[in-house]
Amino acid sequence: AQYPTVPKHIPAGRIFILGGGHVGANAAKMASRMGSEVFVSEVSREKRERLDKEFKLAELKINLIGPEDKAQYEALLASSEVIVASVHAPGKRAPIVIDLPLLQKISAPKRKVILDIAIDQGGNVAEAHPVNYDSPLYLDSFGNLRFSVANIPSLCGRGASLALEAVSLGYTAALAGGLEQALKQYPELESGINILNGAVIHPALCDG
Repeated sequence: AQYPTVPKHIPAGRIFILGGGHVGANAAKMASRMGSEVFVSEVSREKRERLDKEFKLAELKINLIGPEDKAQYEALLASSEVIVASVHAPGKRAPIVIDLPLLQKISAPKRKVILDIAIDQGGNVAEAHPVNYDSPLYLDSFGNLRFSVANIPSLCGRGASLALEAVSLGYTAALAGGLEQALKQYPELESGINILNGAVIHPALCDG
């Protein structure tokens, strides 16, 4: 893959990524290949171990941490130039990972660029609000440059639609033949069932 080249006179900086899901992991890979010092915070120890193996296999230096070490966690947030927030909770509002007091605290040493990728589910960082590509950037109360565009793929709608079709067409065709057969062919579909036979069965919706 081709990645943007960071101008030699501009330090690549430190990037802190909240969440080790698909978005967070791929953001980490891109940032590392661009020369940044990358940290990924992920609550699941199992996922951290899996990502560590994946990053090492790709020969990428990406640091994985658990947020339980509060002192290290906050120090890294404070020293980072860029924060990418991508923590998602299926069936629920995205959790506020950086609340207003923490945002104020980590903004004091240096202002940051904060990309709140979870904005479609409410956002992970205090003061996030959905914007669009007509006016994608704004400053928060502490002078951080914020990006929280809802529906990010809309920038390249046709390409995003074709990519979505490529990964979902098989599922759609299988579902057309009935749920039971589709689950045999694609067992992973089970995690996406919200209602079955008139009953709400998805754990996140049941909790709500």
